[in-house]
Amino acid sequence: MNSMRMNSARRIAFGCLLAVGATAFAQEAEEDVRGWLDRMNIAVEQLNYRGEFVYVVDGNPETLHIVHRYSDGGVRERIHSGDEAGREILRTEEGVRSTFPEKRLVVALSSIPVALSLNYTDDLANYYQMTTFPKGRVAERRTQVVSIRARDEYRYGYLLFLDRETALPLKVEVRDENNSVVIQSILFTRIEYLDSIPEYAVAPSTNAEGFTWKQPLEAEPEAPGSKIWGATRLPSGFRLSVSRQSLMAGSRYPVQHLVYTDGLATVSVFIAHPKSGADMPEGFSRSGSTNAYSLMIGDRLATAMGEVPELTVQRIATSLDAR
Repeated sequence: MNSMRMNSARRIAFGCLLAVGATAFAQEAEEDVRGWLDRMNIAVEQLNYRGEFVYVVDGNPETLHIVHRYSDGGVRERIHSGDEAGREILRTEEGVRSTFPEKRLVVALSSIPVALSLNYTDDLANYYQMTTFPKGRVAERRTQVVSIRARDEYRYGYLLFLDRETALPLKVEVRDENNSVVIQSILFTRIEYLDSIPEYAVAPSTNAEGFTWKQPLEAEPEAPGSKIWGATRLPSGFRLSVSRQSLMAGSRYPVQHLVYTDGLATVSVFIAHPKSGADMPEGFSRSGSTNAYSLMIGDRLATAMGEVPELTVQRIATSLDAR
């Protein structure tokens, strides 16, 4: 009898040790993921680098060149195509300017798209399974892989190949909600880190004199008692992070802009004034990993879009309500 009690006690003690060990391992893995993502968020903004990458969307590859400059706390970035079209995107603290020489068109936006930023929060483990492991080389540099697998059908998965020295993402794969199909990717083929980059390297390369410019105009005031919009049925984990009025290029009628995020995935919602010039088709539309769903709600065109599955943008868009 005493022997049976001792064996039982040993089994209980061994089970407790396994549980403690598993918890400690999970905490260590979580800290490892958090550490790599924190380093990556700093790297994409604060490093000086230039290089070449291949952007694949809908199975179509495009080679792009990038120069990224960080100086005195400010970011300036120039991305340009390697083809004869000479398309160019300039990012500064003031906004983004896209130039299309073949169309003699410049589109300027006052809002600045956020660079790749994956913010680790304590409850992300409820919606994503995250692991890290060293694997391979990209652009002749050793990489650390961060695997982010979606736990439900409302979000995508990611595979991030981070430079082991700098944590800059050298390859990014966006995978479907089943983590089986790569639907969009970015792959650096060349990267060069520099101590500093001269300002002229991120200056416009195209003389846009005589081009058509589309940019936000002076805003028309909203009527008193304007409605405040919001989504009433959010997928688990998503929350409102931004609510503001913004202007579309070429229009002076404000658009209400809402941003919902779970910390990784982000959905932008636009509630457009009937005179704003917004012309998104109703229903679904898609470009690469970005899905959009638009519908008319009264006299407003509502559009939800983001790097998330169709189900997510549809659920958010169809639950929009004004008060």
